[in-house]
Parts: sequence; structure tokens; C-alpha cells
Amino acid sequence: MKACPSFSFCAGCQPVAESLPDQQLKKLSDFQNALAQIQKTPAELELRSLGEGFLRERLDFTWTPNAFGLKSKTDSGQIADLEKCFQISSELQDFLTEFRKIKWPVQKASVRLRIGPKNRRGMWLDFANLDVKKLFEESHCLEQALSLGFVEVGQRRKKLVLEDRFRLQDPEFQIWTESFSQGQAIPLYSCVGSFTQTGRIAQKQIAQSLENFLDLAEPEQISEFGCGIGTLTMTAAGSHAQRIYASDFDELALHALDRSLVESGQEKVRLQKIDFHQKHFELDSVTDTLIINPARSGSGKLFSHLPKELRSIIYMSCYPESFFKDIEPLLAQGFRVSKAVLIDQFPQTPHAEWMSLIQRH
Repeated sequence: MKACPSFSFCAGCQPVAESLPDQQLKKLSDFQNALAQIQKTPAELELRSLGEGFLRERLDFTWTPNAFGLKSKTDSGQIADLEKCFQISSELQDFLTEFRKIKWPVQKASVRLRIGPKNRRGMWLDFANLDVKKLFEESHCLEQALSLGFVEVGQRRKKLVLEDRFRLQDPEFQIWTESFSQGQAIPLYSCVGSFTQTGRIAQKQIAQSLENFLDLAEPEQISEFGCGIGTLTMTAAGSHAQRIYASDFDELALHALDRSLVESGQEKVRLQKIDFHQKHFELDSVTDTLIINPARSGSGKLFSHLPKELRSIIYMSCYPESFFKDIEPLLAQGFRVSKAVLIDQFPQTPHAEWMSLIQRH
């Protein structure tokens, strides 16, 4: 990434070593050393390298009157203005270039730009209510935005439309990304503002790793916590499991996943609205395999007492600190991490996506 014109002042990329192979070696070594502190037997580690960059099909930048980009390395509290980003795809770069021509009359806002299948463009404008009112009155900026693609506004992800005047309608699910099963793409409905992986290149590698773990686990009944819009759910549905109980606390995500399931004709998945961080939540005893992709805070108290029928846990996390904290109570119940895969979808940064297979012995 030495060729990146913004590397010296943008905090988005902070490689932990000079070359990409050395960065990946450090991530693998750090994970192995941290695991060795709590588990006597080593786990089998695998690396899935996705390349130097240009992977992202979504970006999350901050808008200020003088800059649109990420945090600055050189000026604390300021935003580095990014005309180009070497982490995003060429299609998203073209979108960014055109979006930057809009001069939003607001002091600060968050913006997500996204490229979907067939290069469809979407943007999510997370502006303050007073700024949205100002934009409706000014109108020119919103006209420019709609000319570039699909537009969502605010935390409720309302759809922006122009009829006789600008209006905000209920959220509308579109196909903004894909899951994969046996190498075949499966369209996923979501909002532009929904959480997804960085892009479909990463998602395909995640799906392959999950399928490998499911082959080893041989599940019959799967419970999935933190299913979101179904990036892991749709892959798991292609396994030999008889039933999958997928849950999340985000109603919008569950509604989007329900539509994806209907469109794909998938009938083995049952959806549930559950917050597994609840103090007294207990896992159903029919589950033999658990899939979990928690937020940075981890799994809460979910692992404090698990039914004896549970044999395997597949845990995906981009935050190893919470992962290692979570697995300590599992080790006391006879589990151990047998395999872990580094899916390096955050090159040039200290971050990593890890998928681990934890089995009862």
C-alpha cells in the first residue's frame, strides 16, 4: 500500500508489518499465542488471503464541510479527505468520485456507499433530523444523490423518493449482497445500511470455511445467534442439517432474511427474534451445533452453561479479545478450539476475521 496517496495521513490503514505476508504471519502468531495462554493443545490454523486490497464493496465515511473520509493519522479529531481509497473496488471508487461532487450543507454526518450485484449503487445518509429538514428545503443535493442511485435516510433507513416533492417511505429491501452455498451465489435482501461483510470476495471465502466446519461437525439441529440478513444462514442451509433456528434482535434484518428465504425456496430455516445477551437466556437442548457471529462485546453469558447435547460451536469474530474471553467457560465444559481460519478481509490493518471450530471432547 506504499502507492496509496493517502497512506501518510489516513488512519484507515495501519499495517502491523511491512509486507502483506508478514502482516498475516503476525496475525496468525498473535492468535496462536493468545490461545496458548488458555488452551494446552494447539489448534490447526489456516490462512485465506484475499490480496493486498481493493476488496470492499461498501465504505463508511464521515462528511464534514472540509473533508469526506476517515479519521486522520496526523490531526487527532479531524477527518482525512480521501479522493481515492485503495481498499475499495474500482466500481465503488467510481461511485465515491461522483458522490464527492455533492456539497452537503451540513456540519457532520455519516455516509455509507455500497455497490451491489450488477454494479447497482446505493447510499445511506445518516444525517441529523434538522439537517434532513434543511436538505428537503434546499432539494438540489437530494436530486444529485438520487441521480447516482438508491438512497436511504436516517437510522430507520427510510427510502428517499421524489414524486411531487421529496418524501421518505418505509424501508425497502433490495439485493445488496450475496451469500454462497457450494460455490453458487444466493441473493440476499437487505437495506443499504444493513451490516454485511466487506464484499462478496470475502463472503465467498467465509462460506467455504463455514462449509468445511459443518462437514466436520455433521449437524442435525443448528441454532444460529446474530444471523443478521443471513450471510451465514444461507450457507448453513446447504448443509445436511435437518433444521436451522436462526435468530437476531434486529427486526429489519429478520424481515430481509425472511424474504431471501422465500425467494430461494429454502424451508429448513426457522426465524426467531431473540436477544441472546439476556441475563437468563438458555440454549435449546435440541441443538447439537451452534453458529454465532456476535458484536465486538462478545456472547455475554450465553456460554456460561450449555446443554450436554451441544457438540460443536462455530464462532466468527473480527474481535479476538472478546473471542478469547468467551471461550474460557467453554474449556471448563470440555470444549476446545480444534481449528481456526484467518480470513484476511482487512489487509493493511491490525484487524482480522476469524472463524473457529470449537468441539466438545
